[in-house]
Amino acid sequence: MRRTRAVETVVDPSAVLPALPLLARGAHRDPTTGACLMEYTALLAGEPFGDHPSCTHPALAQLARQVNDRVGDDVRPSLVTRAPALASVGPDHPDVVGAVASAVIMAHYQRAPDSLLLHRRMRVAATLRDQPATGGWARRRDLVRLANLTGACLDAVERRLPSPARRDRALVGVLDRALARLSGELRPAPPLGSVGAAFVDLRPVPGGPYPWG
Repeated sequence: MRRTRAVETVVDPSAVLPALPLLARGAHRDPTTGACLMEYTALLAGEPFGDHPSCTHPALAQLARQVNDRVGDDVRPSLVTRAPALASVGPDHPDVVGAVASAVIMAHYQRAPDSLLLHRRMRVAATLRDQPATGGWARRRDLVRLANLTGACLDAVERRLPSPARRDRALVGVLDRALARLSGELRPAPPLGSVGAAFVDLRPVPGGPYPWG
């Protein structure tokens, strides 16, 4: 018998996937100028280029877009590891609005528990989570309310975390917590570039009127 020597092949990802762009802030006209996380997810799922792909629930997509635009340039490329999970949470997936609302309010409480607006935002989050809208108009209204809640909560997190590394970790942790809840398991997230391993904060919110854990 003839023995064949194994040959190790080194693959250059840029040569294999030339069409996948680098992540950048904001929306883009085409992939040659870059892509946000949701535009990247659309390409990965084989959909037309755009930041509102049909493969991802719009409530989760708006959180992903906000995280993409807020994190630092050195961390943003690592967000591509979340694209397959984002593509798997479709518009018919149950509990997405509630999962996103819980994730953003948890981050707000843990970083800014003394905020004067926290309990008002908790009530909004509880309504979005516990009273899911029925009908097209009501669902669109709740998506707007959730986007506003997300922006307010992430603003509070950023103000309390002046360190870029801690801020990026917290922001990506919000997205990871929502994805982990929707997958049915809370677990550590994939590596987060230069700031180290991201994590899902499992600490419950004490003293609040609503169970967010």
